[in-house]
Amino acid sequence: MVADLDRNLPFGDASFDAAVSVEGIEHLRDPTRFLEELGRVVKPGGALVLTTPNVLNWRSRVRFLFRGYHDYFRPEKLGPRPFEHGHTRPVDWIELRHGLERAGFAVAWRGCNREIVPPLLARLALLPWIRRRSRRKHPFASDLLSAEIARGEILVVECRRA
Repeated sequence: MVADLDRNLPFGDASFDAAVSVEGIEHLRDPTRFLEELGRVVKPGGALVLTTPNVLNWRSRVRFLFRGYHDYFRPEKLGPRPFEHGHTRPVDWIELRHGLERAGFAVAWRGCNREIVPPLLARLALLPWIRRRSRRKHPFASDLLSAEIARGEILVVECRRA
């Protein structure tokens, strides 16, 4: 079946035991609406597995600091989509987690496809300083400093619908 994921999904409420979205949410205009639609079509107790580029890893953050864009989101000059790879907008972990919770999902597991190891200088000097500063200031510091968020290239999330 062909469907526009920026619109209502053409399925009844609680139609599926599980749903999978692989590298899709970053292509949509309204990711939160898509998550709400997934929450509508997945049965209570059902599963959702979702992947998206992790724009909060150290390499993506440094790229944003010095170039103004995240990994996998280099601006395009022409075309219908504003970013490379047909991406519409980055979805970071905090926005994703909030959207999943609003849609009725509880995160059961969070991981990544592979870790991007920072250079030695960053591991010895910069990362410990960031950890010390972040723990005191940010309510999601433990999430943001986790290995899968700080170093993961592609974020993989498994959820259960309440």
